Amino acid sequence: MHPKPAALGLAASAALLGSLMSLAGAGPVATASGFSGSLVTTSTIRAATFSPSVAPLVTSVRRQATNQLSWAAVSVPSGAAVLYVVIRIPANGSPVQVCTGADTPTSSGGVVTCVDRFPSSNGADLYTEQPYLVVGGVRTWSLPASAPN
Repeated sequence: MHPKPAALGLAASAALLGSLMSLAGAGPVATASGFSGSLVTTSTIRAATFSPSVAPLVTSVRRQATNQLSWAAVSVPSGAAVLYVVIRIPANGSPVQVCTGADTPTSSGGVVTCVDRFPSSNGADLYTEQPYLVVGGVRTWSLPASAPN
């Protein structure tokens, strides 16, 4: 747990602020109090800037007893690998995560694909995907899930 800046001394607060600004990679700004630091916003934290900024819709194509799913790839400026959680929303029943294990989504040429091996027999399933990043073994940044499609 990190201490709250109010609980730190003035010098320690300035050092903590400087460390956070350096980690974020934002440019320097001066303050009226004589301290310098950086203005940090979500758009300046490279790992949190997804492109596009809205999760793309999933397209589903029935192939025999499976559904082939695809959507536009999401990227981050750092070039880190973006991972995806894919959810099937059946007309009747509970949502379930699909495209796991050997069917994990793969990206090629700006398109992500995966296979749902057990879709509903009535073909009325909707799908949503949520892109996210893993940094240091921890799931960190993500976009809200795409609209069901």
